[in-house]
Amino acid sequence: MTDQVVSPDNTQPGPSTAPPAPAVPPEPTPVTTDWEAKYKGMVNVLATKDKKLSELEGEVGTLAGTVKKLRDDAIAIQAAADATKLNLEQQIATAADQMAAKDQELSTAAVYRVKMDALKEFPDLIGLADTIPNLTDPDTMKSHLETLSKHLDSLAEEKATRKAAGFTPGPTTPVQGAYPYNSYKAWGEALKAAAGTDEFAKLDNAFAQWTIGQGESVPLPAQKVHQL
Repeated sequence: MTDQVVSPDNTQPGPSTAPPAPAVPPEPTPVTTDWEAKYKGMVNVLATKDKKLSELEGEVGTLAGTVKKLRDDAIAIQAAADATKLNLEQQIATAADQMAAKDQELSTAAVYRVKMDALKEFPDLIGLADTIPNLTDPDTMKSHLETLSKHLDSLAEEKATRKAAGFTPGPTTPVQGAYPYNSYKAWGEALKAAAGTDEFAKLDNAFAQWTIGQGESVPLPAQKVHQL
């Protein structure tokens, strides 16, 4: 049965309104740390990292050795390539010089062949081959030999006429006094130097007159021509 309280003013009694007692929270459970286990864990982590670092250092060392070897190999290969290149360049230069010399010999032989082919038509001039200039054009060479042959024939006829008249020429100074050559060698060098110039015809005429002045027959004997 509910207790009722009678109020002083005789009003109807009501229910009790007393507040409930406050709840008491439970006490927290104390937290404890296992420092020894935590330290061991950290030691294990550090050991793992040290091992990994050691492995990485070993790999770096190996790679550094590989890089050094590759660089040394590259230097050696480059040095060998430079030496080979220099050797090849020297061989090329030598071969080029030899080729140039052979080209010169071939050119000289070709020019001499032009002269010898032309001399087949003028056998009377064979003895003068070494004094005849080397010309590259066959037509020019033939024209030159034809002129020379006619000139020598004319001198031979003149000499024969003088001889028949009892005139024997002795050593004289060439009528062209501008050419002070007194030996076959000197004339030969002068003729070769004047080859292909306008002066050659005059010099050639003076040489022919000089040979007559020396008492030689025309054409010159081979032994005299070889002295040029």
